[in-house]
Amino acid sequence: MLKYTEMTLQLDNSSHLSIIALSLFVAYARTFATECGEDDIKKPEYKFIKAYLFRGMTALAIMACTAYLLHFNIRLHSGFKLPLLHAKSAAHDVVNQISFLEHGLKYERFGEKMQHIFPEGYFFIHVLFGLSAAEVAAASHAGSSTLSIEMVDAALYALEQLNSERGYGQFCDSLSPRYGIFYSGWKAYLLGKMLLACSNSIHEERIKMIFHAECDPIAKALQASTTPFLQSYPGLAWPADSCAGIAALEIYNKHVQPAYADVVMKWYRDVRSRFDTNGMLPHQCDWRSGMPLQNARGSSTALMLSLLAEGNGPFLIEYYKKFRAHFVGRHVGAYMVFEYPNGVRGRSDVDSGPVLFGVSAPAMIVGIRAARIFGDVELAQALEQAAEAVGFPITLQNRKRYAFGMMPMADAFLAWSKATMPQHSVSAYSVSPWWRLPIHCISACIVLIFAALFVLSLKISRK
Repeated sequence: MLKYTEMTLQLDNSSHLSIIALSLFVAYARTFATECGEDDIKKPEYKFIKAYLFRGMTALAIMACTAYLLHFNIRLHSGFKLPLLHAKSAAHDVVNQISFLEHGLKYERFGEKMQHIFPEGYFFIHVLFGLSAAEVAAASHAGSSTLSIEMVDAALYALEQLNSERGYGQFCDSLSPRYGIFYSGWKAYLLGKMLLACSNSIHEERIKMIFHAECDPIAKALQASTTPFLQSYPGLAWPADSCAGIAALEIYNKHVQPAYADVVMKWYRDVRSRFDTNGMLPHQCDWRSGMPLQNARGSSTALMLSLLAEGNGPFLIEYYKKFRAHFVGRHVGAYMVFEYPNGVRGRSDVDSGPVLFGVSAPAMIVGIRAARIFGDVELAQALEQAAEAVGFPITLQNRKRYAFGMMPMADAFLAWSKATMPQHSVSAYSVSPWWRLPIHCISACIVLIFAALFVLSLKISRK
Protein backbone atom coordinates (compact mmCIF):
# COMPACT_ATOMS: atom_id res chain seq x y z
CA MET A 1 0.00 0.00 0.00
CA LEU A 2 0.97 3.62 -0.39
CA LYS A 3 3.13 4.76 2.52
CA TYR A 4 3.20 8.44 1.61
CA THR A 5 -0.09 9.42 3.18
CA GLU A 6 -0.88 9.02 6.86
CA MET A 7 -3.87 6.92 7.80
CA THR A 8 -6.84 9.03 8.86
CA LEU A 9 -10.59 8.92 8.93
CA GLN A 10 -12.07 11.63 6.77
CA LEU A 11 -15.58 12.31 5.54
CA ASP A 12 -16.94 15.28 3.62
CA ASN A 13 -19.14 17.11 6.13
CA SER A 14 -22.15 17.12 3.84
CA SER A 15 -21.73 13.41 3.07
CA HIS A 16 -21.46 12.76 6.81
CA LEU A 17 -24.74 14.58 7.49
CA SER A 18 -26.54 12.52 4.86
CA ILE A 19 -25.20 9.23 6.20
CA ILE A 20 -26.06 10.12 9.81
CA ALA A 21 -29.62 11.11 8.89
CA LEU A 22 -30.16 7.91 6.89
CA SER A 23 -28.68 5.78 9.69
CA LEU A 24 -30.95 7.39 12.28
CA PHE A 25 -33.94 6.80 10.05
CA VAL A 26 -33.18 3.09 9.66
CA ALA A 27 -32.30 2.61 13.36
CA TYR A 28 -35.48 4.38 14.49
CA ALA A 29 -37.71 2.22 12.32
CA ARG A 30 -35.95 -1.04 13.23
CA THR A 31 -36.04 -0.35 16.98
CA PHE A 32 -39.76 0.34 17.00
CA ALA A 33 -40.49 -2.67 14.79
CA THR A 34 -38.61 -5.06 17.08
CA GLU A 35 -40.05 -3.72 20.35
CA CYS A 36 -43.69 -3.41 19.28
CA GLY A 37 -45.47 -6.36 17.76
CA GLU A 38 -48.40 -6.07 15.38
CA ASP A 39 -51.00 -6.82 18.09
CA ASP A 40 -49.46 -4.25 20.42
CA ILE A 41 -49.62 -1.51 17.84
CA LYS A 42 -53.40 -2.04 17.45
CA LYS A 43 -54.01 -1.31 21.15
CA PRO A 44 -55.38 2.16 22.01
CA GLU A 45 -52.48 2.94 24.32
CA TYR A 46 -50.15 2.66 21.36
CA LYS A 47 -52.00 5.30 19.34
CA PHE A 48 -49.74 8.07 20.60
CA ILE A 49 -46.69 5.92 19.79
CA LYS A 50 -47.93 5.46 16.22
CA ALA A 51 -48.36 9.20 15.90
CA TYR A 52 -44.92 9.78 17.36
CA LEU A 53 -43.43 7.20 15.02
CA PHE A 54 -45.14 8.77 12.02
CA ARG A 55 -43.86 12.23 12.87
CA GLY A 56 -40.39 10.99 13.73
CA MET A 57 -39.93 8.89 10.62
CA THR A 58 -41.25 11.70 8.44
CA ALA A 59 -38.87 14.16 10.07
CA LEU A 60 -35.91 11.83 9.64
CA ALA A 61 -36.79 11.12 6.01
CA ILE A 62 -36.96 14.86 5.34
CA MET A 63 -33.66 15.35 7.21
CA ALA A 64 -31.99 12.71 5.05
CA CYS A 65 -33.26 14.21 1.79
CA THR A 66 -32.40 17.74 2.90
CA ALA A 67 -28.91 16.64 3.98
CA TYR A 68 -28.32 15.08 0.58
CA LEU A 69 -29.51 18.23 -1.19
CA LEU A 70 -27.21 20.26 1.04
CA HIS A 71 -24.34 17.93 0.18
CA PHE A 72 -25.15 18.18 -3.53
CA ASN A 73 -25.23 21.98 -3.57
CA ILE A 74 -22.10 22.37 -1.43
CA ARG A 75 -20.12 20.04 -3.69
CA LEU A 76 -21.02 22.22 -6.67
CA HIS A 77 -18.73 24.80 -5.04
CA SER A 78 -16.02 22.32 -4.05
CA GLY A 79 -12.50 23.63 -4.24
CA PHE A 80 -11.11 23.16 -7.75
CA LYS A 81 -7.40 23.13 -8.49
CA LEU A 82 -5.11 21.82 -11.13
CA PRO A 83 -3.49 19.17 -8.91
CA LEU A 84 0.05 17.87 -8.80
CA LEU A 85 1.63 21.31 -8.60
CA HIS A 86 2.85 20.15 -5.19
CA ALA A 87 3.11 16.65 -3.71
CA LYS A 88 1.00 17.70 -0.72
CA SER A 89 -1.81 18.87 -3.02
CA ALA A 90 -1.71 15.62 -4.98
CA ALA A 91 -1.78 13.52 -1.81
CA HIS A 92 -4.92 15.28 -0.68
CA ASP A 93 -7.06 14.11 -3.57
CA VAL A 94 -5.68 12.14 -6.52
CA VAL A 95 -3.30 10.03 -4.43
CA ASN A 96 -6.21 9.15 -2.15
CA GLN A 97 -8.11 7.89 -5.20
CA ILE A 98 -5.08 5.90 -6.34
CA SER A 99 -4.74 4.44 -2.85
CA PHE A 100 -8.36 3.25 -2.96
CA LEU A 101 -7.79 1.63 -6.36
CA GLU A 102 -4.52 0.01 -5.29
CA HIS A 103 -6.10 -1.55 -2.22
CA GLY A 104 -9.07 -2.77 -4.24
CA LEU A 105 -6.96 -4.23 -7.06
CA LYS A 106 -4.65 -6.07 -4.66
CA TYR A 107 -7.07 -7.23 -1.99
CA GLU A 108 -10.67 -6.89 -3.22
CA ARG A 109 -10.39 -8.33 -6.75
CA PHE A 110 -11.46 -5.13 -8.52
CA GLY A 111 -9.91 -6.42 -11.73
CA GLU A 112 -11.92 -9.64 -11.74
CA LYS A 113 -15.10 -7.78 -10.78
CA MET A 114 -14.71 -5.32 -13.65
CA GLN A 115 -14.02 -8.17 -16.06
CA HIS A 116 -17.49 -9.55 -15.29
CA ILE A 117 -19.00 -6.21 -16.34
CA PHE A 118 -16.78 -5.00 -19.20
CA PRO A 119 -15.18 -7.00 -22.04
CA GLU A 120 -11.69 -5.67 -21.15
CA GLY A 121 -12.42 -4.79 -17.52
CA TYR A 122 -9.39 -6.46 -15.91
CA PHE A 123 -6.95 -5.01 -18.41
CA PHE A 124 -8.42 -1.52 -18.58
CA ILE A 125 -8.80 -0.80 -14.87
CA HIS A 126 -5.12 -1.71 -14.39
CA VAL A 127 -4.14 0.53 -17.32
CA LEU A 128 -6.05 3.50 -15.87
CA PHE A 129 -4.63 2.83 -12.41
CA GLY A 130 -1.10 2.72 -13.82
CA LEU A 131 -1.61 5.85 -15.92
CA SER A 132 -2.93 7.78 -12.91
CA ALA A 133 0.06 6.76 -10.82
CA ALA A 134 2.48 7.61 -13.63
CA GLU A 135 0.93 11.06 -14.09
CA VAL A 136 1.36 11.81 -10.38
CA ALA A 137 4.93 10.50 -10.38
CA ALA A 138 5.90 12.57 -13.43
CA ALA A 139 4.52 15.74 -11.82
CA SER A 140 6.13 15.04 -8.46
CA HIS A 141 9.78 15.61 -9.32
CA ALA A 142 10.14 12.42 -11.33
CA GLY A 143 12.44 9.79 -9.92
CA SER A 144 13.46 11.63 -6.74
CA SER A 145 10.62 12.27 -4.29
CA THR A 146 9.13 9.67 -1.99
CA LEU A 147 5.74 10.14 -3.61
CA SER A 148 7.22 9.68 -7.07
CA ILE A 149 8.94 6.44 -6.07
CA GLU A 150 5.74 5.02 -4.61
CA MET A 151 3.74 6.03 -7.68
CA VAL A 152 6.28 4.38 -9.98
CA ASP A 153 5.99 1.19 -7.93
CA ALA A 154 2.20 1.35 -8.34
CA ALA A 155 2.57 1.76 -12.12
CA LEU A 156 5.03 -1.16 -12.25
CA TYR A 157 2.46 -3.30 -10.44
CA ALA A 158 -0.13 -2.35 -13.08
CA LEU A 159 2.29 -3.25 -15.89
CA GLU A 160 2.93 -6.62 -14.26
CA GLN A 161 -0.80 -7.36 -14.35
CA LEU A 162 -1.01 -6.44 -18.05
CA ASN A 163 1.74 -8.95 -18.77
CA SER A 164 -0.13 -11.72 -16.94
CA GLU A 165 -2.44 -14.21 -18.65
CA ARG A 166 -5.43 -12.46 -17.09
CA GLY A 167 -4.23 -9.25 -18.73
CA TYR A 168 -3.85 -10.51 -22.30
CA GLY A 169 -5.86 -13.74 -22.22
CA GLN A 170 -9.04 -12.36 -23.83
CA PHE A 171 -7.21 -10.83 -26.81
CA CYS A 172 -6.28 -12.49 -30.10
CA ASP A 173 -2.54 -13.09 -30.52
CA SER A 174 -2.74 -13.51 -34.31
CA LEU A 175 -3.49 -9.83 -34.94
CA SER A 176 -0.94 -7.20 -35.88
CA PRO A 177 0.30 -5.86 -33.57
CA ARG A 178 0.06 -8.91 -31.33
CA TYR A 179 -3.15 -9.05 -29.24
CA GLY A 180 -4.63 -6.18 -31.27
CA ILE A 181 -4.25 -2.42 -31.06
CA PHE A 182 -6.44 -2.06 -27.95
CA TYR A 183 -4.05 -4.16 -25.87
CA SER A 184 -0.79 -3.10 -27.50
CA GLY A 185 -1.73 0.57 -27.91
CA TRP A 186 -2.79 1.14 -24.31
CA LYS A 187 0.12 -0.91 -22.94
CA ALA A 188 2.59 1.12 -25.01
CA TYR A 189 0.94 4.36 -23.89
CA LEU A 190 1.28 3.30 -20.24
CA LEU A 191 4.96 2.52 -20.82
CA GLY A 192 5.44 5.95 -22.38
CA LYS A 193 3.94 7.70 -19.36
CA MET A 194 5.99 5.47 -17.08
CA LEU A 195 9.15 6.50 -18.93
CA LEU A 196 8.38 10.15 -18.16
CA ALA A 197 7.73 9.20 -14.54
CA CYS A 198 10.97 7.17 -14.26
CA SER A 199 13.27 9.97 -15.41
CA ASN A 200 16.61 9.75 -13.54
CA SER A 201 15.51 6.61 -11.70
CA ILE A 202 16.91 3.07 -11.66
CA HIS A 203 13.99 1.93 -13.84
CA GLU A 204 14.54 4.40 -16.70
CA GLU A 205 16.72 2.31 -19.05
CA ARG A 206 14.67 -0.85 -18.59
CA ILE A 207 11.38 0.97 -19.25
CA LYS A 208 12.87 2.68 -22.30
CA MET A 209 13.89 -0.68 -23.75
CA ILE A 210 10.47 -2.23 -23.16
CA PHE A 211 8.78 0.91 -24.49
CA HIS A 212 10.71 0.66 -27.78
CA ALA A 213 9.84 -3.03 -28.05
CA GLU A 214 6.13 -2.16 -27.77
CA CYS A 215 6.19 0.87 -30.10
CA ASP A 216 8.00 -0.83 -32.97
CA PRO A 217 5.28 -3.43 -33.78
CA ILE A 218 2.62 -0.68 -33.68
CA ALA A 219 4.58 1.46 -36.16
CA LYS A 220 5.18 -1.50 -38.49
CA ALA A 221 1.50 -2.50 -38.37
CA LEU A 222 0.44 1.06 -39.27
CA GLN A 223 2.91 1.18 -42.14
CA ALA A 224 1.62 -2.12 -43.53
CA SER A 225 -2.08 -1.27 -43.08
CA THR A 226 -4.36 0.24 -45.72
CA THR A 227 -6.35 1.96 -42.96
CA PRO A 228 -5.16 4.16 -40.07
CA PHE A 229 -7.39 2.25 -37.67
CA LEU A 230 -6.01 -1.15 -36.72
CA GLN A 231 -8.08 -4.05 -35.44
CA SER A 232 -8.75 -4.45 -31.73
CA TYR A 233 -10.42 -7.82 -32.27
CA PRO A 234 -10.68 -9.84 -35.50
CA GLY A 235 -12.93 -7.85 -37.85
CA LEU A 236 -13.53 -5.00 -35.37
CA ALA A 237 -11.88 -1.59 -35.15
CA TRP A 238 -12.41 1.49 -32.98
CA PRO A 239 -10.39 4.63 -33.80
CA ALA A 240 -9.84 5.48 -30.10
CA ASP A 241 -7.74 2.33 -29.69
CA SER A 242 -5.41 3.36 -32.53
CA CYS A 243 -5.16 6.81 -30.93
CA ALA A 244 -3.62 5.15 -27.87
CA GLY A 245 -0.92 3.69 -30.13
CA ILE A 246 -0.35 7.06 -31.81
CA ALA A 247 -0.05 8.71 -28.38
CA ALA A 248 2.68 6.19 -27.48
CA LEU A 249 4.56 6.93 -30.71
CA GLU A 250 4.24 10.66 -30.06
CA ILE A 251 5.83 10.25 -26.62
CA TYR A 252 8.65 8.21 -28.13
CA ASN A 253 9.25 10.82 -30.84
CA LYS A 254 9.27 13.67 -28.34
CA HIS A 255 11.20 12.17 -25.43
CA VAL A 256 13.42 9.43 -26.90
CA GLN A 257 14.09 10.08 -30.60
CA PRO A 258 11.87 10.95 -33.60
CA ALA A 259 12.02 7.43 -35.01
CA TYR A 260 8.31 7.30 -35.83
CA ALA A 261 7.68 10.88 -36.97
CA ASP A 262 6.88 9.82 -40.54
CA VAL A 263 4.45 7.15 -39.32
CA VAL A 264 2.56 9.68 -37.20
CA MET A 265 2.35 12.30 -39.96
CA LYS A 266 1.07 9.70 -42.44
CA TRP A 267 -1.55 8.64 -39.89
CA TYR A 268 -2.83 12.20 -39.57
CA ARG A 269 -3.03 12.53 -43.36
CA ASP A 270 -4.94 9.26 -43.68
CA VAL A 271 -7.53 9.97 -40.98
CA ARG A 272 -8.69 13.17 -42.70
CA SER A 273 -10.40 11.09 -45.37
CA ARG A 274 -12.17 8.99 -42.72
CA PHE A 275 -13.97 11.76 -40.85
CA ASP A 276 -17.73 11.44 -40.27
CA THR A 277 -20.40 13.87 -41.44
CA ASN A 278 -19.41 16.38 -38.73
CA GLY A 279 -15.76 16.29 -39.73
CA MET A 280 -14.75 14.21 -36.70
CA LEU A 281 -13.21 10.81 -36.06
CA PRO A 282 -15.89 8.10 -35.94
CA HIS A 283 -16.74 6.09 -32.85
CA GLN A 284 -16.46 2.80 -34.75
CA CYS A 285 -15.22 2.13 -38.26
CA ASP A 286 -15.01 -0.59 -40.89
CA TRP A 287 -11.85 -2.56 -40.20
CA ARG A 288 -11.02 -2.94 -43.91
CA SER A 289 -11.45 0.64 -45.12
CA GLY A 290 -11.52 2.68 -41.92
CA MET A 291 -14.72 4.40 -43.04
CA PRO A 292 -17.26 5.33 -40.32
CA LEU A 293 -19.77 2.78 -39.03
CA GLN A 294 -20.84 4.98 -36.10
CA ASN A 295 -20.43 8.73 -36.07
CA ALA A 296 -18.42 10.54 -33.41
CA ARG A 297 -19.64 10.29 -29.81
CA GLY A 298 -18.82 12.37 -26.77
CA SER A 299 -17.09 9.68 -24.72
CA SER A 300 -14.78 8.43 -27.48
CA THR A 301 -14.09 11.92 -28.84
CA ALA A 302 -13.01 13.16 -25.40
CA LEU A 303 -10.85 10.05 -25.04
CA MET A 304 -9.20 10.50 -28.45
CA LEU A 305 -8.51 14.16 -27.72
CA SER A 306 -6.90 13.21 -24.40
CA LEU A 307 -4.60 10.77 -26.19
CA LEU A 308 -3.72 12.81 -29.27
CA ALA A 309 -2.85 15.75 -27.02
CA GLU A 310 0.47 13.98 -26.35
CA GLY A 311 1.61 15.42 -29.68
CA ASN A 312 0.98 18.49 -31.80
CA GLY A 313 -1.23 17.11 -34.53
CA PRO A 314 -2.03 19.43 -37.44
CA PHE A 315 -5.73 19.77 -36.56
CA LEU A 316 -5.65 19.23 -32.79
CA ILE A 317 -6.83 22.63 -31.53
CA GLU A 318 -9.52 22.91 -34.19
CA TYR A 319 -10.65 19.41 -33.31
CA TYR A 320 -11.10 20.36 -29.66
CA LYS A 321 -13.19 23.34 -30.75
CA LYS A 322 -15.43 20.96 -32.73
CA PHE A 323 -15.79 18.79 -29.65
CA ARG A 324 -16.80 21.87 -27.68
CA ALA A 325 -19.36 22.85 -30.33
CA HIS A 326 -20.95 19.43 -30.87
CA PHE A 327 -20.84 17.75 -27.46
CA VAL A 328 -20.65 20.34 -24.69
CA GLY A 329 -23.88 21.94 -23.52
CA ARG A 330 -25.99 22.74 -20.48
CA HIS A 331 -28.82 20.96 -18.72
CA VAL A 332 -30.66 22.61 -15.81
CA GLY A 333 -27.82 25.14 -15.80
CA ALA A 334 -25.02 22.61 -15.35
CA TYR A 335 -22.37 22.12 -18.02
CA MET A 336 -22.33 18.62 -19.43
CA VAL A 337 -20.65 16.50 -22.10
CA PHE A 338 -23.31 14.71 -24.13
CA GLU A 339 -22.81 11.23 -25.52
CA TYR A 340 -24.30 12.12 -28.89
CA PRO A 341 -23.95 15.38 -30.86
CA ASN A 342 -26.31 18.21 -30.00
CA GLY A 343 -29.74 17.48 -31.40
CA VAL A 344 -29.08 13.75 -31.89
CA ARG A 345 -30.63 11.02 -29.75
CA GLY A 346 -28.96 7.69 -29.22
CA ARG A 347 -29.14 4.57 -27.11
CA SER A 348 -27.00 3.29 -24.27
CA ASP A 349 -24.43 0.57 -24.93
CA VAL A 350 -21.43 -1.04 -23.25
CA ASP A 351 -19.19 1.89 -24.22
CA SER A 352 -21.43 4.64 -22.89
CA GLY A 353 -23.18 2.97 -19.97
CA PRO A 354 -26.58 4.47 -19.11
CA VAL A 355 -27.40 7.63 -21.07
CA LEU A 356 -29.62 9.96 -19.02
CA PHE A 357 -30.83 13.24 -20.54
CA GLY A 358 -28.30 12.65 -23.30
CA VAL A 359 -25.38 12.46 -20.85
CA SER A 360 -23.18 9.44 -20.13
CA ALA A 361 -20.74 9.03 -17.25
CA PRO A 362 -17.73 8.25 -19.50
CA ALA A 363 -18.35 11.37 -21.59
CA MET A 364 -18.53 13.56 -18.47
CA ILE A 365 -15.50 12.01 -16.75
CA VAL A 366 -13.16 11.85 -19.75
CA GLY A 367 -14.48 15.29 -20.73
CA ILE A 368 -12.78 16.56 -17.55
CA ARG A 369 -9.43 15.25 -18.81
CA ALA A 370 -9.93 16.67 -22.31
CA ALA A 371 -10.80 20.11 -20.91
CA ARG A 372 -7.85 20.04 -18.51
CA ILE A 373 -5.30 18.91 -21.06
CA PHE A 374 -6.36 21.61 -23.53
CA GLY A 375 -6.26 24.33 -20.90
CA ASP A 376 -10.04 24.86 -20.91
CA VAL A 377 -9.88 25.42 -17.17
CA GLU A 378 -13.34 26.90 -16.56
CA LEU A 379 -15.09 24.01 -18.30
CA ALA A 380 -12.90 21.48 -16.45
CA GLN A 381 -13.87 23.14 -13.18
CA ALA A 382 -17.59 23.05 -13.95
CA LEU A 383 -17.47 19.39 -15.03
CA GLU A 384 -15.37 18.32 -12.06
CA GLN A 385 -17.62 20.08 -9.56
CA ALA A 386 -20.66 18.40 -11.14
CA ALA A 387 -18.90 15.04 -10.75
CA GLU A 388 -18.11 15.83 -7.11
CA ALA A 389 -21.77 16.69 -6.47
CA VAL A 390 -23.27 13.65 -8.17
CA GLY A 391 -20.54 11.18 -7.22
CA PHE A 392 -21.03 11.43 -3.43
CA PRO A 393 -17.29 11.19 -2.63
CA ILE A 394 -16.19 9.68 0.66
CA THR A 395 -12.62 9.39 1.98
CA LEU A 396 -11.89 6.66 4.54
CA GLN A 397 -8.35 5.95 5.70
CA ASN A 398 -6.98 8.15 2.91
CA ARG A 399 -8.83 6.10 0.27
CA LYS A 400 -11.21 8.24 -1.71
CA ARG A 401 -14.05 6.58 -3.59
CA TYR A 402 -17.15 7.79 -5.41
CA ALA A 403 -20.66 6.33 -5.09
CA PHE A 404 -19.43 4.20 -2.14
CA GLY A 405 -16.91 2.53 -4.47
CA MET A 406 -19.60 0.50 -6.23
CA MET A 407 -18.08 1.09 -9.70
CA PRO A 408 -14.26 1.11 -9.43
CA MET A 409 -13.88 1.66 -13.18
CA ALA A 410 -15.47 5.09 -12.77
CA ASP A 411 -13.06 5.80 -9.89
CA ALA A 412 -10.15 4.82 -12.15
CA PHE A 413 -11.34 7.10 -14.96
CA LEU A 414 -11.80 9.98 -12.51
CA ALA A 415 -8.33 9.54 -11.03
CA TRP A 416 -6.78 9.52 -14.51
CA SER A 417 -8.81 12.53 -15.62
CA LYS A 418 -7.97 14.60 -12.55
CA ALA A 419 -4.28 13.67 -12.59
CA THR A 420 -3.51 15.49 -15.84
CA MET A 421 -2.00 18.92 -16.34
CA PRO A 422 -2.55 21.31 -19.29
CA GLN A 423 -0.46 20.58 -22.38
CA HIS A 424 -2.19 22.92 -24.85
CA SER A 425 -3.94 26.27 -24.70
CA VAL A 426 -7.17 26.83 -26.57
CA SER A 427 -8.75 30.24 -27.02
CA ALA A 428 -10.52 31.31 -23.85
CA TYR A 429 -14.01 29.89 -23.43
CA SER A 430 -16.30 31.61 -20.98
CA VAL A 431 -18.38 29.63 -18.52
CA SER A 432 -21.27 31.47 -16.92
CA PRO A 433 -20.54 32.20 -13.24
CA TRP A 434 -24.26 31.72 -12.58
CA TRP A 435 -24.51 28.17 -13.92
CA ARG A 436 -25.26 26.76 -10.45
CA LEU A 437 -28.16 29.16 -9.79
CA PRO A 438 -30.93 27.07 -11.45
CA ILE A 439 -29.81 24.03 -9.44
CA HIS A 440 -29.84 26.01 -6.20
CA CYS A 441 -33.34 27.35 -6.98
CA ILE A 442 -34.71 23.89 -7.75
CA SER A 443 -33.13 22.53 -4.55
CA ALA A 444 -34.65 25.35 -2.50
CA CYS A 445 -38.09 24.60 -3.95
CA ILE A 446 -37.72 20.93 -3.06
CA VAL A 447 -36.75 21.83 0.52
CA LEU A 448 -39.83 24.07 0.79
CA ILE A 449 -42.00 21.21 -0.46
CA PHE A 450 -40.42 18.94 2.17
CA ALA A 451 -41.18 21.53 4.86
CA ALA A 452 -44.79 21.76 3.72
CA LEU A 453 -45.12 17.97 3.77
CA PHE A 454 -43.72 17.87 7.29
CA VAL A 455 -46.23 20.45 8.53
CA LEU A 456 -48.99 18.47 6.83
CA SER A 457 -47.81 15.24 8.48
CA LEU A 458 -47.98 16.91 11.90
CA LYS A 459 -51.61 17.87 11.30
CA ILE A 460 -52.51 14.37 10.10
CA SER A 461 -50.81 12.64 13.05
CA ARG A 462 -52.77 14.74 15.57
CA LYS A 463 -56.13 13.61 14.24
